[in-house]
Amino acid sequence: MGNPNAKGRPASPNPKDKFFKMRTDEKMLALLEENSRITGNTKADEVRIAIEERNKRLKK
Repeated sequence: MGNPNAKGRPASPNPKDKFFKMRTDEKMLALLEENSRITGNTKADEVRIAIEERNKRLKK
């Protein structure tokens, strides 16, 4: 897995190197921040979780 002489962080098995930017209103941002605070997840992780959960429901 990578160069044995490399320094720094090890390579991630699931690198997150794609960026997604979105517009939102204050209400949605407040809900996202509240969910993040309650779960301890980052806002980005909360968005990922929501996308995965919706995808599962859509495939039923």
